[in-house]
Amino acid sequence: MRTIRQLFIVALAVAAATLSAAPLKIGWAMNDISTDEPVYLSGTFHARVSKGVRDPLKVTALAIDNGEDCVVFVSLDLIHTMPWGVKIAREIIAKTVPDLPPEKILFNATHTHTGVNEWRGDKAMLERYRNFLGSQIAKTVTEAWNSRKPGKIAYGYDLVVTAFNRRIVYFTRQKGSVGMNPGGCARLHGNTNTPDFSHVEGGGDPFVNYLFTYDLNDNLTGAIMNVPYTAQCSIADVHLSSDTWHDVRQLMAKRHPGIFILPQVAAAGEATFEQPYYKAAERRRNRLIFGRTKMDYPGEFPRKVIADRMLTSFDRALAWAQKEKFSDLPIKHVTKTLHLTRHRPSDELCAEALKGIEEIKALRNDPKTSPRMRTSLGMRESKCRQVLAMRKNWDKDPKYPMEFHALRIGDIGFVSEQFELYFEFGQRIAARSPFVQTFVIQLSVGGGGYLATERAEKNGGYGTGPLIGPVAPKGGQEFVEAAVAELKALKAMDAKADKTEKR
Repeated sequence: MRTIRQLFIVALAVAAATLSAAPLKIGWAMNDISTDEPVYLSGTFHARVSKGVRDPLKVTALAIDNGEDCVVFVSLDLIHTMPWGVKIAREIIAKTVPDLPPEKILFNATHTHTGVNEWRGDKAMLERYRNFLGSQIAKTVTEAWNSRKPGKIAYGYDLVVTAFNRRIVYFTRQKGSVGMNPGGCARLHGNTNTPDFSHVEGGGDPFVNYLFTYDLNDNLTGAIMNVPYTAQCSIADVHLSSDTWHDVRQLMAKRHPGIFILPQVAAAGEATFEQPYYKAAERRRNRLIFGRTKMDYPGEFPRKVIADRMLTSFDRALAWAQKEKFSDLPIKHVTKTLHLTRHRPSDELCAEALKGIEEIKALRNDPKTSPRMRTSLGMRESKCRQVLAMRKNWDKDPKYPMEFHALRIGDIGFVSEQFELYFEFGQRIAARSPFVQTFVIQLSVGGGGYLATERAEKNGGYGTGPLIGPVAPKGGQEFVEAAVAELKALKAMDAKADKTEKR
């Protein structure tokens, strides 16, 4: 019969075994999720129907496991991770890859504004695309999982300017509009060339995190690029496009042929490719770089400039990170549902939304209203109705359920959330994380919407309040606390393993 001491030692050994370093297996895959069928594009308040494919939308998957736990990272060239497509994919994967638990798949979107809109358009067309998307995701995950081979990873970071803060703050309160731009002293993409300009609300984030993968012969096979950057340079385009990530892939194919790139958007809710000022200098720079002033397609110049910066950053980080590679590391992947405090639209805002719906209805019935304006009014009406729905949801349950992933691979931590998370939330997590590097991944499974800070909420303007996202700043801090707590719990497993080894 075992003594209590022996049972205690066995229990510690089991706990340590869940975190033991084991040989890594790594698999990659990438496929196309574009369509030639005319579809509505995402990301603007007026309708854009695609006129073909400028450059392909991609789904990329990276599988990493050590025989004890695993993760499959999946990146989609879409504005956010489409719930219906993901649901279909998970159902297929559960049947075709029974040894891969669906909850171990961590999705994210690149936030391209020239991807397929999953909510607008002909129902039959939407169903076709959702089924196609689901099957392509499942195919890609299956290929990555089945192609796993022993490999190594390295990791590093670099500092590079990929985006700017787009919230402009003024000395005086700005006029708002129901359903679109709530009043406040801040405006999105506001004019800075005015005496009323006070400051840009906050800084951006220069940190870019990299995870590099290798085969056992030390050949580079791919990389995760976790960048606080949303791909929306080509927002005015009417063609499907993966935006800046297409340019990154093209440059990468020249500098590092044959490798995979998996883009992740770090916290970047206020991010924009546009400088808030210095615009004349930027136009001059582009003229001298490209030898012309007219772009061949929307966003061409900033896409190429930012892609070049990313590749320069990639090579700088790779140069030193590759000096330390790991072929066996502990992996621990936790998935749960967080319950975050919702926005509670006030009685006054609900009354304003009802009034706005009536005003919008009158404008839409006016024969002088242009088709483009009707579309914009439709979006505004949708936001007004969203306010009323949010109040109804809050009355039922003041907490919003969100899928959450926390993961460690050796000394690297990962956490995910579904919103356009403001820069500061990501910085709060990274600053308090116990890991050497921490990848915060936004736009994971679920709908989009912003998750703004308290400071931004006070300044108002687009991107704040219940008009544009279901979770309040308090919920954002709840996510921060949950993420930090889970990362610390994952790191604490090291101490348990050390105690077991000493015994």
